[in-house]
Amino acid sequence: LLKAPQRKSAAGRSHSFLLYTLEPSMAVRIRLQRFGAKKKPYYRIVTADGRAKRDGRFLEQVGTYDPMQNPHKITFKTERMAYWMSVGAQPSDTVKSLYAKFNRDNA
Repeated sequence: LLKAPQRKSAAGRSHSFLLYTLEPSMAVRIRLQRFGAKKKPYYRIVTADGRAKRDGRFLEQVGTYDPMQNPHKITFKTERMAYWMSVGAQPSDTVKSLYAKFNRDNA
């Protein structure tokens, strides 16, 4: 952390103001982001900071999963998945199983 020097307020109290925070390397997760209506889910497979909300900010969309179709429809951008996994992104358990199923079906 880099901090600014102490400053005096009008009341005479000293305050320290944070100028910059040095972000540690971000823990990137590959996970599902839910869309669709009640009882009719549709998921995007996204890469996101591990601290982000389930349906919050994400870095990139790398696929989709539609469990309402028979059989379930799974799509992946395989080159982007390979890239994200090569730089250390950790897939969730569900995404890991979906990716294995996708590779098995498209082999």
